[in-house]
Amino acid sequence: MSGTTSWIAGAFVERPNRFVVVVDLEDGRRVRAHLPNTGRLTHLTTPGRRYLLRPAEDPTRKTRFTAIRAWDGCWVALEAWRAPALLADWLAGHELPGFGPVAYVHREVPFGRHRIDLVATASDGPVLVEVKSGGRASAGSALLSQTPSTRAAGQLAALGAAAAAGQAAMVAFVVQRPDVDELLIGGDADQGWVADVTAAAAVGVHVVAYGCAVTPESVRIDRRLPVRWLA
Repeated sequence: MSGTTSWIAGAFVERPNRFVVVVDLEDGRRVRAHLPNTGRLTHLTTPGRRYLLRPAEDPTRKTRFTAIRAWDGCWVALEAWRAPALLADWLAGHELPGFGPVAYVHREVPFGRHRIDLVATASDGPVLVEVKSGGRASAGSALLSQTPSTRAAGQLAALGAAAAAGQAAMVAFVVQRPDVDELLIGGDADQGWVADVTAAAAVGVHVVAYGCAVTPESVRIDRRLPVRWLA
């Protein structure tokens, strides 16, 4: 997914709650902006860090801006909710790893008590695909989140049950930054995340990762990343 949008630059001040950041704009104003990412983001929420904000289209919204990028030696996209659409766009012209070319993709498909992000119909039939956004990195490796998620745990367990019953299933990590060349499973990530991904893989859920090209104006998947598991 890509597109041109207006934005304004500023410097991060504080994060008073999960959904709001305070930013000093270059024109001297101090504003509150919606943060569309519930991760801890400790690596991106340090005072003075450069942020890009997009003005809100709804004039009645409490926060008149949305934080869309943070600088971490490169631009990191903050809009985690875009990850499924980014992958759906990528799959329109690429194979699904292990399953061949994709004929079409359905979004937000009910599946038991959950909704699966994507159901991709490939050469051998439908594949359930749960998509997770990432933005942490160290020394060229993308890292799993440090933020526990009971919702993600339930989704991965459901994927695992489906895979164990013979349904093709996959979890795809979309890393919304350009400076990584692999996804690392382990390290300082939340151990619940590591355990849940490992358990899903053990029963047949495919684990894949993608990297993105990110500019102030756009973000798009541009490559597949290898996945490396720490012992």
